[in-house]
Amino acid sequence: MPPTHLAGTTRALYRVFIQPSLQQAHASPLRTLRQPTPLIVKPIIAPPTRRHKSWATPIQDTFTVDENIRSTYINLVDEKGFHPACRLRNTLSGLDREQFHIVLVSKPNGDQPSPNDPGSLPTCKIIAKRELQARRKTKLKQASKQKSVLASGKQLEVNWAIDANDLKHRLNRLKEFLMQGRKVEVMLGTKAKAKRKATREEAAAVLDKVRDAMRECKGSSETKKADGNLGGVMTLYFEGAPAEKKADQNKE
Repeated sequence: MPPTHLAGTTRALYRVFIQPSLQQAHASPLRTLRQPTPLIVKPIIAPPTRRHKSWATPIQDTFTVDENIRSTYINLVDEKGFHPACRLRNTLSGLDREQFHIVLVSKPNGDQPSPNDPGSLPTCKIIAKRELQARRKTKLKQASKQKSVLASGKQLEVNWAIDANDLKHRLNRLKEFLMQGRKVEVMLGTKAKAKRKATREEAAAVLDKVRDAMRECKGSSETKKADGNLGGVMTLYFEGAPAEKKADQNKE
């Protein structure tokens, strides 16, 4: 068979069998790819921050109240008067606890308080919560003030040859500072331009008066050994009683 005939036959076969399938393949559209659904991320909303006022912490930090009173029986003080040997649990069950607390006023006397001996029981009082909050706020202010006072020490200078009036003034200042609970350094010595120098007996008398003034302030103490020598340069170290300690001493 001539080559031209073969070529024509091949083209005929191509048109009959191959070309239609190719056209069909090109005519079939590709399946449209499905677009993914966009992911919607919801923002994380943090819960609102609860703010507390400085006085909103539990009053149990300052007072002993309710179940924290470790006694089965108490002496109770309310608006109607004094009620000895009351069972604490029963008293709490009849109390409007939304408005009031039972507050420890004085601790029990002895290791084994007994309802048969009301004098051995702790004494408690019914107090409104609002009043306790006000008391707590006052206590915190006083504690803060006392802390700042204690942080600021004082110094006093006393001449060994000081006259009686000036010494009295210095000792009054010393007692004032000690009653505030302050630390006080008393520096005793002789002024450079002093008209005269004190005798050893005079210096000893001044030293005794300074220490006597310190002892007049209840709860005050000499915190460490004095530096220096009698009649020369000497420093005394005193500290007054903090307000809380003085309050306890006054109760005694």
